[in-house]
Amino acid sequence: MTWILAASGLALAGLAVLAVIGLRVVAAARRLRSEVARAQERISPVEQRLRGQIRMNKTAKG
Repeated sequence: MTWILAASGLALAGLAVLAVIGLRVVAAARRLRSEVARAQERISPVEQRLRGQIRMNKTAKG
């Protein structure tokens, strides 16, 4: 009976550790998502300007 309780306790502790790690992964994913959104906001105007220049170069070369 003692082994069953010990095994159950260890299993519960392992699940708790996995839950904490899962929460940390979710938090890191949210931070990454916000960083990517900020980078995209910074890149977008430059990208549009570059695409316009490429379009002008293509039309000039005919």
